[in-house]
Amino acid sequence: PQGSWQIAAMPRGGWTAEPDNRWSLRLGFALIAIMVAGAFLMLGRAFTLASRATERAEASRRQLSASLENTPNVAVQWFDTQGRVIYWNPASEALYGWTTEEAKGKTLDQLIFSDDEAAKCRRSLAEVAATGKSMGPTEFVTHRRSGEVRWVESTAFVIPGADDAAQILVCMDVDVTERKLAERKVADFNRDFEAFLHQTTDFIYFKDAQSRFRFCSQTLADITGHASWRDMIGKHDREVFPADTALLYEQEEALVFEGKPLLAKIEPYYDVDGELGYVETNKWPLFDEERRVVGLFGISRDISERVLTE
Repeated sequence: PQGSWQIAAMPRGGWTAEPDNRWSLRLGFALIAIMVAGAFLMLGRAFTLASRATERAEASRRQLSASLENTPNVAVQWFDTQGRVIYWNPASEALYGWTTEEAKGKTLDQLIFSDDEAAKCRRSLAEVAATGKSMGPTEFVTHRRSGEVRWVESTAFVIPGADDAAQILVCMDVDVTERKLAERKVADFNRDFEAFLHQTTDFIYFKDAQSRFRFCSQTLADITGHASWRDMIGKHDREVFPADTALLYEQEEALVFEGKPLLAKIEPYYDVDGELGYVETNKWPLFDEERRVVGLFGISRDISERVLTE
């Protein structure tokens, strides 16, 4: 193109064409400007992405912090690899009575565990740290700062770090004391009631709406040839007694299922060997919340000696 090339003399009379130096400089500056602009654009994009990542991380941190701080029923603790408290949320304060500042840097055996329970917890956390596997709900006996005993179900997992020393162990405790005490009350009641069924000399029984035994005293199981009163569960009188006495019991219980108690009725029975005896029987209907009869409760006392004497 016109003006872009010049003819220059060369030594020894030769001729050649060479680029215009000013055009080359302009081209070079333009390329440098493009490269610098591209670099700035890349840096700007990198700063933007980094800023967004920082914002997301900060938002996640705030969300996690809010979740931990406002979880009323789950006591959350973070520990370092030496078992020292790093984090202790408000639910932990409420459950155990130690403030966050008081708990930091201490181990669980200094805060909530007896020696035996502390050893059990250390073994569990050591396994979590070594394997990376979570610990499922595990029951521990703990105590509050005041010394009050509490039962908790604890789960644990590990947050990996750059190395083993940077790992964080996370424990989440749920207070199950009320449930544990309720279970103990039920267990105590069942123990006492079963002892009563085994020790009483009366024939005591509960039946469902179909007149089948729900449970009864061992004495009734004995006279009907059952090794345990549990073997009587679900059976009807027709499966337990001779046909004539079973029919008698069925007829009188029809009135009980209509809501009318049977009181001081003297009636015969036969034991497993066929020996005749007599009982004085009382039977009462059992009602549900809507006053519907759903079963009966009976007590029959053996009065064979008195009847034979009379």
